[in-house]
Amino acid sequence: ENVVNQAATVRGSASSGEWELGFDNSFAMTDNPLIETGVQTQQTFNSTQLSANRPITPVLSVDLGVNQALRWSNQFNDTFSWSALNGINYRLRPNLTVGADVGFGYDLVEPGTDMTNERFLVSVSGILGDKLNYSFSGGFEVRQFLDTDAEMKVSPILNVALNYVITEKTSFNVYGDRQVSPTYFDDQFSESLAIGGGISQRIFGRFFLSLAGGYRWSEFNSTLNPTDMVQSQNFAFATASISSRFLRRGTASIYYSWNNNTSNNQFLDLESNQFGLSLGYGW
Repeated sequence: ENVVNQAATVRGSASSGEWELGFDNSFAMTDNPLIETGVQTQQTFNSTQLSANRPITPVLSVDLGVNQALRWSNQFNDTFSWSALNGINYRLRPNLTVGADVGFGYDLVEPGTDMTNERFLVSVSGILGDKLNYSFSGGFEVRQFLDTDAEMKVSPILNVALNYVITEKTSFNVYGDRQVSPTYFDDQFSESLAIGGGISQRIFGRFFLSLAGGYRWSEFNSTLNPTDMVQSQNFAFATASISSRFLRRGTASIYYSWNNNTSNNQFLDLESNQFGLSLGYGW
């Protein structure tokens, strides 16, 4: 069916003494086809993030954060997630920072299996020269499945980002991400690994050419037996776009997108080619 989606985001920040405080709330109501479900899926999201940062010494700081993510779906389960991630950062040099984080989370799934988790992470971020920015966060998650006899699941988690400015007009980035989360289906959770990258090139003054691509591996496991894989999906994508600004505040772009999904469930196999025009105006 043809649909109109809505989305709104409110962000804010403030200072109180040495504390830097942040607030972010996002709302979306969509009815888009999803590869994971294989059908047009009506859902409503609302996510809220609160953060606080404070220096302890000139080289030591503390980061505190709490998150709430609520998802309602008419055809599939509803998921309500709450989490906290708190850590400490140490600046070894002006261009190198290391840190350690501990997180806790609770996923309420209706209908389905509720879950709790604990995350233990280390991080490194910095700048090499005047062209390369990098960040790394990695560790593991311990996930428990409530009201079942299933054993807990220990999974690696990872987030890597690298951005390199080749010239004033050209930049390049790569990323990697591994996460664990509830799914749209009762008594299932997913483990996914994604890698990708892109390049941006300014051409003809105000015009920009962007190329991007990536690959994602996903496994859907049973919460009743975490070692039992229910479904697997491999998703590849590539995009190309040319964009430009107009009337100082406006943006316009034309794009091409290719997507390919393969699954051990043949009904979720998909290949698509899309061409489009995007217009935007900010104030």
